[in-house]
Amino acid sequence: MLNIKGNASIVLYGKDGNIKAVQRVSNTITNRGFDYICQRIGEYVEGSMIYAAIGKDGTAPSSSDLSLKNEAARVSGTYNHITGSKVFTNESIFGAGAVSGTFREAGLFNAPSKGIILNRVTFDDIVKGTDDILTLEWEIALSEV
Repeated sequence: MLNIKGNASIVLYGKDGNIKAVQRVSNTITNRGFDYICQRIGEYVEGSMIYAAIGKDGTAPSSSDLSLKNEAARVSGTYNHITGSKVFTNESIFGAGAVSGTFREAGLFNAPSKGIILNRVTFDDIVKGTDDILTLEWEIALSEV
């Protein structure tokens, strides 16, 4: 059997480069995310899970989520996997000027808009100013149970 666990690190940097806020939270793999993984292993599925989105809704994640509840922005991230490990990561950066506001949710998708959601996470308010930089680092770990 295979177990999948996801974590997200959210780091907010000020325009001076100093860290303003850090949160590390577990996320929920959605039913569509599990379907995507199964289809990706068994057959070709379009799009890699490299697009991170942030949103403004703090409703608790559910495995039945099909999207963020109130998406505000989405960017392409950088995928990384070390051969032999059972972990992959994705780092996404919402740069200065990209988006600002109070954010409470995030998710990882396979397309630059709409698409399949792999996971969804909620967190305490992160207030990003226009000059701030917000990074999301997703860590998805696979293990045998």
